[in-house]
Amino acid sequence: MKLDKPPLLEQAFKHYESGEIPEAKTICQQIINQDPSNAQAMHLLALLGMQTGDIEQATLYLKQAVALAPDDPTLHTHLGNVYSANNELQLAEKSYQQAIQLKPDFAIAYNNLGRIYHRQQQWQQALENYSKAVNAQPDYIDAHHNLGLLFLQQGKAKEAKIQFNNVIKLHPYAVQAHYQLANLAMQNNQIVEAEKHYLQILSIDKEHVDAINNLGAIALKKQQPQQAIDYFTQALALDNHHIGARNNIAATFLQGERYENAITHYEELLAQIPEDVEANYNIAVAYMTLGELDKAISHYQAALKGDPNHADALTNLGIIYSKLKKYDDAKHVFQAALNLKPEDQAIAYMLSAITGDKDFTVSPKQYVHDLFDNYAINYDKHLMQTLHYYMPAHLDKILTEMSPEGKPGWHILELGCGSGLCGEVINGYANHLTGIELSEKMIAIAKEKNIYDEIICGDIIETLQASKQVYDLIVAADVFVYFGDLQALFSLCKQHLAPQGLFIFSVEILEKDGFKLQATARFAHAKTYIENLAQESGFTVNSCEKIQGRIQDNEPLYVNVFALENR
Repeated sequence: MKLDKPPLLEQAFKHYESGEIPEAKTICQQIINQDPSNAQAMHLLALLGMQTGDIEQATLYLKQAVALAPDDPTLHTHLGNVYSANNELQLAEKSYQQAIQLKPDFAIAYNNLGRIYHRQQQWQQALENYSKAVNAQPDYIDAHHNLGLLFLQQGKAKEAKIQFNNVIKLHPYAVQAHYQLANLAMQNNQIVEAEKHYLQILSIDKEHVDAINNLGAIALKKQQPQQAIDYFTQALALDNHHIGARNNIAATFLQGERYENAITHYEELLAQIPEDVEANYNIAVAYMTLGELDKAISHYQAALKGDPNHADALTNLGIIYSKLKKYDDAKHVFQAALNLKPEDQAIAYMLSAITGDKDFTVSPKQYVHDLFDNYAINYDKHLMQTLHYYMPAHLDKILTEMSPEGKPGWHILELGCGSGLCGEVINGYANHLTGIELSEKMIAIAKEKNIYDEIICGDIIETLQASKQVYDLIVAADVFVYFGDLQALFSLCKQHLAPQGLFIFSVEILEKDGFKLQATARFAHAKTYIENLAQESGFTVNSCEKIQGRIQDNEPLYVNVFALENR
């Protein structure tokens, strides 16, 4: 409404526009005291009420203003605004419709009426009114933006994109339009397009936290984790309580196996949202990997409190309970996990290790893969310094005795080569050293040591079945604990050994006959089982020595180390 303002009212409006609310309000009260029928003063008092959040005052003054000037469409629109702010949607709708009756091309009233329908999910009515607003005023930025949001909610991404682009054509620095276009591009994995819009946002508003956070997500997609961390850190510097950035930086550290850093950020996140299921689960994974089992248990339990059907939390909790020999607790959570994932052989295997209810003759491949992938980062240090792993030294002793004339230059195959702890010793006796390993993370560590001429990533039996190579020596140190029935392996090793070739391996000791899956989820084998199988497979037992393989649960763990010769 174009107001022809007298001097005093003009002064009040100047105060209002300058943000001097008390001064504007005082002058309006003076005007109304002098002229109680002054609709313009009533209107301004209503605007002041809306600005200060006093909806009741704004409603009162607008009703009076409308009563004084019933043909003013702007007053009806503003009355609709206060009704809308007070969630009185039917009254707001009537006020906007009244404004439109008075002014059929009133774009603002159409747009605001569209919002009322939008809030009530009356999509068609919202679309009609936003469209009328745009038709009445083609450069109406807010109406284009609202149309874009409406199309987004309806899943019409193409139409939404058109509207947000319309906004940018009208106003190139419209941050929210750039943000919506960036998000649409991200959803379609259009990383370059998304990055362009997020960077444009930062050129307008360098402290736009959500854009900074999402640029971090893009850096992760581009496999630039350090740049991602830099973005997430920048976002948190601007808003230390930004949930998305905090979760993202924690997850990035976790994925990068920087567990202490991940824990720091998950603790910050959980201080804000203690019941967050995934944050509790992820921090538990970090603590579990670092060997802080009590803390891991606490957070797995917190995750399960929020989601009792979190199968991974149940499984990992079972692994910890098994490690702590709390077998009743382990059985309970493994069974709960298996009920949720009845086809999961790894869970069934770990449960069977405790109960013996199901016969397994080999560890499931996924179980072994995940076990060593998760173990990789601490494997060498834990095995050598904490468990005092003796096999590399004993292999060196055996091989020295079998090759008294110095380096024999053998063609050697190491089964389950892991991170290369034994390979570092075996390499000294090899002309060519090949390893087979299931865990990609263990292979990555082994490759850094530059001791293998070749490492094959795959299952041992499948790899041997597909290979035609012949070796002078096959070594399997601490590998057959994941195989119960060794008949197929012995047969394959026989096929791949040259005449008089050597087959050296270790097994955990079983005092009874045959083999057995232990509560540790590792197989043990009787000496007689190995001797009989060697005889059947065409091997001669050159030696069998009982040695301390490592420390387990603060006790020596003894293994039998066999040296077989291909007859």
